[in-house]
Amino acid sequence: MTILSACQSASIRLVGRKPTTIFSSQKVFELELSDLVQEAAVDIAKAFEWQALMVLAEHQGDGTTVAFDFPAEYDRMPVKGNIHSATWQQSGYRPARDRDHWINLQTYLSAGTPGFWIVLDNKMQIYPPMGPSEKAQYYFITSEIAKSASGDGKTVISADDDVFKLDERLLTLALIWRWKEMKGLEYSESMANYERALAQIGGADKGRRILSVGSRRTSIDADLAFPGTIIP
Repeated sequence: MTILSACQSASIRLVGRKPTTIFSSQKVFELELSDLVQEAAVDIAKAFEWQALMVLAEHQGDGTTVAFDFPAEYDRMPVKGNIHSATWQQSGYRPARDRDHWINLQTYLSAGTPGFWIVLDNKMQIYPPMGPSEKAQYYFITSEIAKSASGDGKTVISADDDVFKLDERLLTLALIWRWKEMKGLEYSESMANYERALAQIGGADKGRRILSVGSRRTSIDADLAFPGTIIP
């Protein structure tokens, strides 16, 4: 379903008519919806760690690089996101506790195998540097909340035939209460309807977990008794 259809549904409930276009119209109501739809869509996208917005990223080691650029569409990491090693399958990269821990790892402590990670300076940082044969993999949440009619990802909704990647009903309900608020009308019931739908749909989506086959011998966030390498 398109952005136009979500806006049409909201329009019928708000003003009793069905616009034929939103983004190319110069009518006041259509201009108001076109201005609200991006904000509404972004707020929905940030409310949950939606499965539809999860994207797999990979970084290949070269023996020296510590800081890796995120993909252009990167928005944020999942709260419980893990960094997996394609080489060390039984233990992944462990998150540094904080920036001070990160400094200590590089200055005083042995980072162990495969190592630690942290997000700093809007980059994925992995220490010690991965070797040329090593690869780190993780899921991130994309900022591309919509796609064009041709299927290309978009961070900004700008056309009637753009498609919202998440539930269209949520976008319609969000537009309804936001437009009422903007016009100084009573909107508490409309906002409550939206929040109930968001909780139901988001909760169901969040409950769908990705299952790992087999057992992990070492927890990703476990601290080893001696994280270094013993050389006899």
